[in-house]
Amino acid sequence: MRGGIGSSTAMSTEELDCGRERTGKKRKLFIGKEVEVRSMEDGLLGSWHSGTIIGYDYLVRDVQYEMLDEQTGESLIECVDVSCAIEGTSIADTDQRNYRGRIRPLPPQCDFGKWNLHYGLCVDVLFQGAWWEGVIFDHEDGLENRKVFFPDLGDELTVGVDNIRITRDWNEGTGIWERSPNWLFLELIEEYEQDWPLNVSVKQIWYDVREKKGYEKVKEWTFQSDHLWRELVREAVADNFRITLNKICCMLKPEVFGNCHAVEPIGSTSPLDGDMMMINCDSNATDSVDWSVGLVDELVENGGSDASFQSTNPKG
Repeated sequence: MRGGIGSSTAMSTEELDCGRERTGKKRKLFIGKEVEVRSMEDGLLGSWHSGTIIGYDYLVRDVQYEMLDEQTGESLIECVDVSCAIEGTSIADTDQRNYRGRIRPLPPQCDFGKWNLHYGLCVDVLFQGAWWEGVIFDHEDGLENRKVFFPDLGDELTVGVDNIRITRDWNEGTGIWERSPNWLFLELIEEYEQDWPLNVSVKQIWYDVREKKGYEKVKEWTFQSDHLWRELVREAVADNFRITLNKICCMLKPEVFGNCHAVEPIGSTSPLDGDMMMINCDSNATDSVDWSVGLVDELVENGGSDASFQSTNPKG
């Protein structure tokens, strides 16, 4: 496999520390301050739009955007709710692991080289006058044009590196800017790929993960919790493998697997975890769907691709 997440040349200390301005417990974002506001509209999710604070009240900021209203030709103005941390009544009133702010100052300018854009790195892409949050989605380090995937929308776009900036997160309580971590979802996918065949695209697995019941605990794709992400990815990979293996089994004659036993996994442990249990398929089964479902479920839950099979003759 080509270089994985984080395998490219690391950022310098100066780049990582740029924008580290501590503001502490005080009100932030006053009149005249240039800001970016994250859109909550369908079709614009994950995009940050530039504007200026023109008014404020408790837990509210009035923002005049640079964009113009298509009907009136005048600048758009929006009343944006802010957190207690921005208001200065608390250092932090949210769980920073899955919190995405709605408004922030303009991110600090930080230079980077085209070799610093590694697979899975969180970046912003300048497109149609806004900065869209995404992740580098190829391994073509050093090229002038890169593929970027936008998890909020599920879309992919090829863009020039001149229209890319590295995503930075603003802590509303401390006022410190930090570089966003790599997308944990892709890190887990790469980990599972070492031992498990991904029979569908990474994007398809992402679409499936978002439909999982447990995703409501994650809330945001930027959430940093290894345990929750690992469980969601495991379920999505298992479901897709189960569907594919069932299709294969249904195309084969039942007698091919009639006396097939799954034995202990060989090599490393399957990413789907669990101890391999012995499977005794019914050699008298005639419905290919019935016997294949049991086989697939045991494989998915217990052995994965590390399980080997041996055929035994019941007649000795």
